[in-house]
Amino acid sequence: MSEQRLFAGFWRDGAVVVPEERHYGDEVCVFVVRKEDGSREFCHEDFKYWHMVYWLDMTTPTELTPQEAFELLRVISPATVRMKSKHNAEWLAAEPFKPIINWGTLTEYPPQKKWRVPTDADKGKACRCWDNVGGRRDEGRFVAIFDRGFLTTSSSGFKIWDNCEVLED
Repeated sequence: MSEQRLFAGFWRDGAVVVPEERHYGDEVCVFVVRKEDGSREFCHEDFKYWHMVYWLDMTTPTELTPQEAFELLRVISPATVRMKSKHNAEWLAAEPFKPIINWGTLTEYPPQKKWRVPTDADKGKACRCWDNVGGRRDEGRFVAIFDRGFLTTSSSGFKIWDNCEVLED
């Protein structure tokens, strides 16, 4: 018995990725959905308004981004909330033991937010802060480091906190 594979495709944002010649089928067109109203149609190579549509890329991928791999994993296992490069992503391989996910610098998807203590270079960044006593917390913008804490501003005004963190870039 021969093994048959079926690949449905990925929706691409035409403002980010424009189809290349290899994406067009025998009819020299791709299936698109207009962003404005959700209408569907076929668009030919000479279509000039890719930024206004999502298009269906039905070429079989040789490499996936972590986001694309995560979306495929969610089809198989909808309860999945995270995928890690060394754990539950090995199931997706072009050949046995040869993963097709291009992780780049990522080790998990979606990447977790990582918080750290701010420096002077972080002035104006969004932050979360709290005091050692009383457990009071707030979110705002980091302003400066003082001897006894971190100055921030939020809807409640300026305040010095015992602890403060900003998101890593």
